[in-house]
Amino acid sequence: EYRGVAVFGELHIIDDENEAANALQLLLDKYFPHLQPGKDYRPVVAEELKRTTVYRLEIREWSGKQKQVEADFPGAFRYESLPEMIAEPATNGANHDV
Repeated sequence: EYRGVAVFGELHIIDDENEAANALQLLLDKYFPHLQPGKDYRPVVAEELKRTTVYRLEIREWSGKQKQVEADFPGAFRYESLPEMIAEPATNGANHDV
């Protein structure tokens, strides 16, 4: 199974300090909604923003695709339970027992 997206557009550097801080906070809110600024982490300070480049992507077009298979698809397994694979050393036809 897979999912993929291709995005085409124009990147812009966000120069405004407040807009950049807000964009970073939006990322934290999205991926770590259980954390609270000032309680679980300290807010970003201006000196850190000077060393950080934040981009805004204006999407012009995008496309995506996915392939799904049935749960009992032969050979399918969940990533969390990768099968153990034992690799045999390559001999390239050489006899090492000489």
